[in-house]
Amino acid sequence: MIGETNLSVSIEMLVNKLASEAILLFSLQEQIQSDLKKWKKILVFIATADQPVNGTDELGLLQEKLKNQMSRKKFLLVLDDVWNENYSDWDSLSLPFEAGAPGCQIILTKDDCLQVFTQHCLGMRDFSMQQSLKDISEKIVIRCNGLPLPAKTLVGLLRGENDPLVSCDIIPALRLSYHYLSPNLKRCFAYCSLFPKNYEFHEEEVTLLWMAEGFPYHIDTKEQIQDLGHKFLHELYSRSSFQQSSSDPCRFLMHDLINDLAQWAGDLDGIKMFEPFFEFENLQTFLPLPNSFGDLKHLRHLDLSETDIQILPESVNTLYNLRTLMLQKCNQLAKMCSDMGNLLKLHHLDNSDVDASEEIPKGMGKLACLLTLCSFVVGKDIGSALQELKLLHLHGALEISKLENVRDVSEAREAQLNGKKNLKTLLLQWTSNNGDSREPEIETHVLDMLKPHQNLERFCISGYGGTKCRI
Repeated sequence: MIGETNLSVSIEMLVNKLASEAILLFSLQEQIQSDLKKWKKILVFIATADQPVNGTDELGLLQEKLKNQMSRKKFLLVLDDVWNENYSDWDSLSLPFEAGAPGCQIILTKDDCLQVFTQHCLGMRDFSMQQSLKDISEKIVIRCNGLPLPAKTLVGLLRGENDPLVSCDIIPALRLSYHYLSPNLKRCFAYCSLFPKNYEFHEEEVTLLWMAEGFPYHIDTKEQIQDLGHKFLHELYSRSSFQQSSSDPCRFLMHDLINDLAQWAGDLDGIKMFEPFFEFENLQTFLPLPNSFGDLKHLRHLDLSETDIQILPESVNTLYNLRTLMLQKCNQLAKMCSDMGNLLKLHHLDNSDVDASEEIPKGMGKLACLLTLCSFVVGKDIGSALQELKLLHLHGALEISKLENVRDVSEAREAQLNGKKNLKTLLLQWTSNNGDSREPEIETHVLDMLKPHQNLERFCISGYGGTKCRI
């Protein structure tokens, strides 16, 4: 064992040997009171390490100076017996440190972790008025391993409820916070019970999974369902149900305690994990049999991304309840099933970065619910023609390739790209192989007919062989 002070001294001696861009910041061990004056003292101590601030007492100026000094630098901040009674002040006062380089750390000692939890969850500095809650609070801090982030997570979940620590254990206390979630947030959170501990997920990944299950649901709003999914994710994040990954800011994960709560909520909501392969601990490869897809009539989400699949089985067209089909980065996928017109409930088809694809299947124009179609490949003969895009209300990004196969200008007109107001990015691509003849006049007229809506934010044209560009 080593005392906190000795540990701090040892760390300081070690960090002094590091490169000059690493800055070590220590608050002196003293009983810092709950007013902002003491916080200003810390900021002055840090911000004036190189030069004085000429006696300024303005917190905003100190924060700005500190932000400039911390910009793109690595630092280690050790907070020893630091207090603040207003929960929101912790976030506002920590803003300058967000300018630091990746890998920065802020450490609170275990006693401080208990104090932070007590202060922000119970609204008091000690247990003099709530002796009955001391044992459970100490158990929570021990369960959090003395780390401030899990403690903050629990505070975020429990803060604002009346008498939140009425139980004798941690999970029952967290269950009370789950009780106060809206029905949609409950279902979204419970669904995350399917994620194993320490699993990191992308925002788009989890929102598509939620949508495939049919929620958010029963909401009288003009917002798109996918936008609501993103909104709910950020609301759960603001409640500390999710936390950002330290390795990838675009990913999220749940703390172990929150994952335990999600497991309980999932059982309550009837959400079960697929477990047949759990007993095969040494399993290295699992390849779903193509012919078996057609038997999964209730399947809503199928993700084959980054696999070596070469042909999408025809049986996929019988998955009548499919909402999401993920084929991202299937670099060997040369052919999809010939007809996808039966997938009337399909909302998202992510076929981005599928370079070997020869053509888009027929029947795409029947998919009235389709919102995402990343890539549309124009075929020569039996492939889908541009008029298949006519009735699709697409969002986000769309790439139309092999436009040299368009021989009838009316096909381009029928695509009605100028009416797709929710498209943000559009890429039009012509390609030519050795021996192929190009018809510049046709390409010019095709481009004229593919004029996008004025809401488009990014427009790219590649391989165009026409003589004019009138868009």
